[in-house]
Amino acid sequence: MLAIKHGNRALVLVLHEIYGINDHMELAAASIAEQGFDVLVPDLIGRNPPFSYDQSERAYRNFVDAVGFDSAFEQVKKLLAEEAKDYDEIHIVGFSVGATVAWLCSQLDHIASVTAFYGSRIRDYRKITPLCPVLLIYGEREKSFNVADFIAEVAEGSIEAVSLPGEHGFADLFAPVFDKNSRQKALDLMKNFQKTHSTILN
Repeated sequence: MLAIKHGNRALVLVLHEIYGINDHMELAAASIAEQGFDVLVPDLIGRNPPFSYDQSERAYRNFVDAVGFDSAFEQVKKLLAEEAKDYDEIHIVGFSVGATVAWLCSQLDHIASVTAFYGSRIRDYRKITPLCPVLLIYGEREKSFNVADFIAEVAEGSIEAVSLPGEHGFADLFAPVFDKNSRQKALDLMKNFQKTHSTILN
């Protein structure tokens, strides 16, 4: 687990992609911590070192076959119960498969906000009704579904959804599909969203 702690009463739990806790996750955690949040990045796949990008198919199969969304959700729920003893406010940020796990966590009653970056499998869990504000961020070009149609369908009530130029993974500085402008816009959206729904950092 990666931990960045300031002794704050507000925590952000960052949920990684299929690769594990790599440089992208470390950079994301550091960026979030700059706002004053404590940050934890749990290792949901139990792998050190993480998978490399050229092992994407192997990493995907590992997550699907050895972990899965339900097991990852249970891991995170257990961690949330433990951390709730030490924090007055907990936010969750997820990327890709971690975004879908973050979406699953939105149904829990003690979460301040959820931000999900390109969680393509969220569409398989549409029946969930979030109990906290949710921000969904997608690249305009997803291979597996129509982003514009999905956003039009899902964005209602406590759910905000936006699309930015780029592909799945555009916010990853180390990925071939990295988009500098969209990454910055996404980070700004996330930080403003967290600040809006924080009673501690306001």
